[in-house]
Amino acid sequence: MLKHHGLLSVGQSVADAFQIMFYLNRACEIQLATAQLASLSPINEIPDSFAEHVCGQFKGVEHERHVVWDAWVRKLDRLDPSYKD
Repeated sequence: MLKHHGLLSVGQSVADAFQIMFYLNRACEIQLATAQLASLSPINEIPDSFAEHVCGQFKGVEHERHVVWDAWVRKLDRLDPSYKD
């Protein structure tokens, strides 16, 4: 995360970088929404063991990341194929 610039992501492929960015952005949205509710109830942190388990699951589905990426590209092709120019 870059101060005043936003998020960056990298991956072994474009599909990996896209999915990392998608979920990183979503996590930030959830954190901001949680911060707004913090005054109403305490925030529970996710245990490290759970976070490590989820990370392992993410690393094990490379094929699925490419399927999702292909779907996004098909949608972009339908909506605005000019990005290819």
